[in-house]
Amino acid sequence: MSTFEGIPSAAFRFYEELEENNNREWWLEHKDTYDAAVKEPLAALLSELEPEFGPAKIFRPYRDTRFSKDKTPYKTNLGATTRAKLQVERATASKERSSGCRCSTGRTAAHRR
Repeated sequence: MSTFEGIPSAAFRFYEELEENNNREWWLEHKDTYDAAVKEPLAALLSELEPEFGPAKIFRPYRDTRFSKDKTPYKTNLGATTRAKLQVERATASKERSSGCRCSTGRTAAHRR
């Protein structure tokens, strides 16, 4: 994984062109550009943010067109989600406090009685 150096201008050009050519043939011809200019920089950013926010997932570029009037097959935006590590740690700590103190085996005090 490389270091995040920003979103390149090629990513913005990619999405501008995709809006004009939102079809499978164009996508297949330009998928390498998507991987290099869009997906890889976002993956690098998410990798750098992982220690603070936890693991992340990049949204897929394909649209679900089954129930949509708009049948264009590809999203013209980029997205990702992360499970905030701080929230998970807080929830875990809160759960441990409410279930009693932990002994060295990881069991709560209630289990030792």
